[in-house]
Amino acid sequence: MGGISRAAAAFTATVLACLPVRADDTTCPEHDRYATIMAGARTEWPESNPVKLSPEWTEYFMLGYNDDQQSEEPTVADTVVAFPLPPDIAATSYFFGFVDDCLTFYADLTEAKVMHLIEKGHAIAESGKDTPAVE
Repeated sequence: MGGISRAAAAFTATVLACLPVRADDTTCPEHDRYATIMAGARTEWPESNPVKLSPEWTEYFMLGYNDDQQSEEPTVADTVVAFPLPPDIAATSYFFGFVDDCLTFYADLTEAKVMHLIEKGHAIAESGKDTPAVE
Protein backbone atom coordinates (compact mmCIF):
# COMPACT_ATOMS: atom_id res chain seq x y z
CA MET A 1 0.00 0.00 0.00
CA GLY A 2 1.33 3.42 -0.90
CA GLY A 3 2.15 5.98 1.74
CA ILE A 4 1.53 9.65 2.05
CA SER A 5 4.15 11.79 0.36
CA ARG A 6 6.49 14.09 2.22
CA ALA A 7 4.65 17.01 0.64
CA ALA A 8 1.36 15.69 2.04
CA ALA A 9 2.93 15.36 5.46
CA ALA A 10 4.26 18.93 5.23
CA PHE A 11 0.86 20.21 4.07
CA THR A 12 -0.79 18.38 6.99
CA ALA A 13 1.74 19.80 9.46
CA THR A 14 1.12 23.31 8.11
CA VAL A 15 -2.64 22.95 8.50
CA LEU A 16 -2.35 21.47 11.99
CA ALA A 17 0.00 24.24 13.10
CA CYS A 18 -2.75 26.74 12.36
CA LEU A 19 -5.39 25.08 14.53
CA PRO A 20 -7.59 25.63 16.36
CA VAL A 21 -9.43 28.62 15.01
CA ARG A 22 -12.71 29.14 16.82
CA ALA A 23 -15.90 30.69 15.50
CA ASP A 24 -15.62 33.64 17.86
CA ASP A 25 -12.19 34.54 16.44
CA THR A 26 -12.93 37.49 14.14
CA THR A 27 -9.63 37.32 12.31
CA CYS A 28 -8.78 34.67 9.77
CA PRO A 29 -5.29 34.56 8.31
CA GLU A 30 -5.08 34.02 4.56
CA HIS A 31 -3.58 30.53 5.04
CA ASP A 32 -6.75 29.48 6.94
CA ARG A 33 -9.18 30.74 4.27
CA TYR A 34 -11.39 28.24 2.43
CA ALA A 35 -9.96 29.05 -1.01
CA THR A 36 -6.36 28.74 0.20
CA ILE A 37 -6.96 25.42 1.99
CA MET A 38 -8.90 23.98 -0.96
CA ALA A 39 -6.23 25.03 -3.47
CA GLY A 40 -3.51 23.44 -1.35
CA ALA A 41 -5.50 20.25 -0.81
CA ARG A 42 -6.35 19.92 -4.51
CA THR A 43 -2.67 20.35 -5.36
CA GLU A 44 -1.59 17.85 -2.73
CA TRP A 45 -4.26 15.24 -3.46
CA PRO A 46 -5.06 15.55 -7.20
CA GLU A 47 -6.42 11.99 -7.22
CA SER A 48 -9.17 13.00 -4.79
CA ASN A 49 -12.55 14.38 -5.76
CA PRO A 50 -13.51 16.66 -2.86
CA VAL A 51 -17.01 16.31 -1.47
CA LYS A 52 -18.81 19.13 0.32
CA LEU A 53 -21.21 17.71 2.88
CA SER A 54 -24.80 18.90 2.73
CA PRO A 55 -25.92 21.26 5.53
CA GLU A 56 -27.85 18.38 7.14
CA TRP A 57 -24.88 15.99 7.03
CA THR A 58 -22.57 18.77 8.23
CA GLU A 59 -24.81 19.20 11.29
CA TYR A 60 -24.84 15.45 11.98
CA PHE A 61 -21.10 15.13 11.40
CA MET A 62 -20.32 18.00 13.78
CA LEU A 63 -22.70 16.74 16.48
CA GLY A 64 -21.04 13.32 16.36
CA TYR A 65 -17.54 14.81 16.12
CA ASN A 66 -18.07 17.02 19.18
CA ASP A 67 -19.63 14.19 21.15
CA ASP A 68 -16.55 12.06 20.44
CA GLN A 69 -14.09 14.89 21.21
CA GLN A 70 -15.53 15.65 24.66
CA SER A 71 -13.72 18.99 24.78
CA GLU A 72 -14.80 21.95 26.90
CA GLU A 73 -15.32 24.13 23.84
CA PRO A 74 -17.09 22.43 20.93
CA THR A 75 -15.66 22.71 17.46
CA VAL A 76 -18.02 24.47 15.06
CA ALA A 77 -18.37 24.38 11.29
CA ASP A 78 -20.94 25.57 8.81
CA THR A 79 -19.09 23.86 5.93
CA VAL A 80 -17.31 20.49 5.92
CA VAL A 81 -15.35 19.25 2.92
CA ALA A 82 -13.98 15.73 2.57
CA PHE A 83 -11.02 14.71 0.44
CA PRO A 84 -11.38 10.93 0.06
CA LEU A 85 -8.28 9.18 -1.21
CA PRO A 86 -8.13 5.85 -3.06
CA PRO A 87 -7.43 2.94 -0.65
CA ASP A 88 -4.09 2.19 -2.33
CA ILE A 89 -2.89 5.67 -1.29
CA ALA A 90 -4.36 6.06 2.21
CA ALA A 91 -6.90 4.35 4.46
CA THR A 92 -8.33 7.67 5.58
CA SER A 93 -10.08 10.68 4.13
CA TYR A 94 -9.19 14.22 5.03
CA PHE A 95 -11.86 16.55 6.42
CA PHE A 96 -11.71 20.31 6.70
CA GLY A 97 -14.31 22.34 8.62
CA PHE A 98 -14.96 26.04 8.16
CA VAL A 99 -17.05 28.81 9.70
CA ASP A 100 -17.57 31.80 7.44
CA ASP A 101 -14.85 30.43 5.12
CA CYS A 102 -12.28 30.22 7.94
CA LEU A 103 -10.73 26.89 8.94
CA THR A 104 -11.91 25.58 12.32
CA PHE A 105 -10.68 21.99 12.19
CA TYR A 106 -8.87 19.34 10.22
CA ALA A 107 -9.17 15.59 10.73
CA ASP A 108 -8.14 12.44 8.94
CA LEU A 109 -10.76 9.74 9.45
CA THR A 110 -11.54 6.27 8.21
CA GLU A 111 -14.77 5.67 6.33
CA ALA A 112 -16.12 3.67 9.28
CA LYS A 113 -15.37 6.53 11.67
CA VAL A 114 -17.10 9.07 9.41
CA MET A 115 -20.23 6.92 9.21
CA HIS A 116 -20.12 6.46 13.01
CA LEU A 117 -19.92 10.23 13.56
CA ILE A 118 -22.79 10.95 11.15
CA GLU A 119 -24.99 8.22 12.66
CA LYS A 120 -24.19 9.40 16.18
CA GLY A 121 -24.90 13.02 15.21
CA HIS A 122 -28.21 12.02 13.64
CA ALA A 123 -29.20 10.22 16.85
CA ILE A 124 -28.22 13.29 18.90
CA ALA A 125 -30.24 15.58 16.60
CA GLU A 126 -33.25 13.27 16.79
CA SER A 127 -33.04 13.16 20.59
CA GLY A 128 -32.98 16.95 20.80
CA LYS A 129 -29.78 16.95 22.88
CA ASP A 130 -28.40 20.50 22.95
CA THR A 131 -24.95 20.25 21.40
CA PRO A 132 -23.71 23.19 19.31
CA ALA A 133 -22.37 22.09 15.95
CA VAL A 134 -22.93 25.07 13.68
CA GLU A 135 -22.93 28.74 14.46
